[in-house]
Amino acid sequence: MPKKKRAADAAQKQQNEGFIYQFMFVLIVVLAAVMLLHGVQKYYSYVSYMDLIASASAWAAIGCAALGAAGLIASAATGKKALWQAGALLLLAAACTGCIYGYYTDGVTMSYVMVIGAGVLCMAAKIYPPEFQLLAGVSGIAAVCYYGISRYAGEQVWNGYTAPLVIALAVMLAALLALTALAGKHDGRLKLGRWSLVLWQSKLSQMLLILVCVVWAALLALIFALGATFAWYCVLVAALVIFALTVWFTIKLM
Repeated sequence: MPKKKRAADAAQKQQNEGFIYQFMFVLIVVLAAVMLLHGVQKYYSYVSYMDLIASASAWAAIGCAALGAAGLIASAATGKKALWQAGALLLLAAACTGCIYGYYTDGVTMSYVMVIGAGVLCMAAKIYPPEFQLLAGVSGIAAVCYYGISRYAGEQVWNGYTAPLVIALAVMLAALLALTALAGKHDGRLKLGRWSLVLWQSKLSQMLLILVCVVWAALLALIFALGATFAWYCVLVAALVIFALTVWFTIKLM
């Protein structure tokens, strides 16, 4: 067997083993997080000093968000992907902690969706293109926000409980649209100094990203016009969109 062939086979084997190890690591982390969330949901009302724990949770959410933002900035400055991944995980931890602090056991349900969804996207990162991660991710977060709004909106959609969800979703959609526009100048690649990130690989994917953001923003506006009941239907729409995206991108891989 030629040396080049053996070297190529060895490199492919190492890559496959790395993927397996990454898959197993993500799976263990997701299972551990789900077990922790289950314990919080089951024993939430039995824990003493809940006010103190809630206050600590709020500070933990702020701390995780600050560290996550610092990790993303450091990643942009140094070009190290590990810092990007660490920052994203800390932001996820901040989101989950904030949901539990603000929405109690319903916040645990939101955290279930975010943790499991993030785990699935991490596992699929080696197989599916980057635009799938963005499209499915933003649709999943939109579904979580719509769910929270449907649970906590009363006669008035805007209140102390729904305001953070509305603001978070609106800011996320606006940021993604801005990043998509910036990446459009470099054929789908977002560049910040030495750091670069591929957002999409075709013009069709760029149009899909823009369309999805516009649709979720339009549904958010319609919730204010039609009431909280409509928010639950928006959750179903988001779930169907994620399913359709998964089927479509899977067929493209074949």
